Amino acid sequence: MRLGLPALLTLATATPVTAQSIRGVVKDLNNTPLLNAEVRLNELNHSVFTNARGEFRFDNLKPRRYSLLARLPGYAAGRMTLEIRDTTSVDVEISLNQIPQALDNIVVEGRRRGLYGKVGDNAFRLISGAKVTVHGAGTSAITDSVGQFAFPRIRTGMSYAVSVEFPGHIARPLFVDIPSGGSKEVVIVISPTPSGYRVPNRAAWVMRDLGTRLALGSRWSRMTAEELRRSKGRSLCDIPRIRSTIRRDDPILIVNGSDVIRDWPLCAIDADDLELVEWGSGCSDSSGGVAILLGRECEGPQDIFDRRRGRYGQWVMIWTRR
Repeated sequence: MRLGLPALLTLATATPVTAQSIRGVVKDLNNTPLLNAEVRLNELNHSVFTNARGEFRFDNLKPRRYSLLARLPGYAAGRMTLEIRDTTSVDVEISLNQIPQALDNIVVEGRRRGLYGKVGDNAFRLISGAKVTVHGAGTSAITDSVGQFAFPRIRTGMSYAVSVEFPGHIARPLFVDIPSGGSKEVVIVISPTPSGYRVPNRAAWVMRDLGTRLALGSRWSRMTAEELRRSKGRSLCDIPRIRSTIRRDDPILIVNGSDVIRDWPLCAIDADDLELVEWGSGCSDSSGGVAILLGRECEGPQDIFDRRRGRYGQWVMIWTRR
């Protein structure tokens, strides 16, 4: 059995699949999968969010009748009622209809490129006036009256860290890959700031540092959320790309670009729980952020880090699903 990370990491352990489950996909009327749609199981007062393929899943369900509610900012809510019987699983598809909005006339010449999207809150209201920043591209934009933003001139064929800021709400980071010569459309959902919550002092620096690494590239490797989903429930120690560099079972672990944990087993971390994984050997990287985070581990000659401390310069940085 795999161990779960400490509570501060907010990583969930893998749940075994049982016969009683609901599996499904949320799409728009053009049959395009919708990312970050909330799917709520009303009887259990429990919600999950769809992945990049629009997929969601509820496991360990008792036989009975259930009702589902699917929501995404800018779309009319979708509802479905179904029944689970003994030793059965149910596969469903929920289609959401985009709400028509009054927009300025736009003339599009040729194929659209860049990053486009909408920002909404967890009450499914589109947010005007939110600041959207593409870290590493050195650009930001303010959402318009219907919560939309656009970055048509950023470089394609790149990975970016995107954050959203709005008064009274928690800044939401997002990682996106924009295909070469193409575009990416996203919906970003932000939540109200809980009472007593304090934004970490270095949160802004962490996002800028990540954006720099993604934009400049690095001598080490990474896997995005879409690549991690294709690992189909493997732990990080079972992924060949990571194992080709990280040969220790307990490398130094950096969580969300902030918390540093030593001696945590790599096999205890499930790929499905992560948005991004970065890894490498040694303290040097394109942004300098790794050396700052590891602190004393990176002081002095490189052989001190590699030999005396016995860690061989191997580290893994994980970015958890928010």
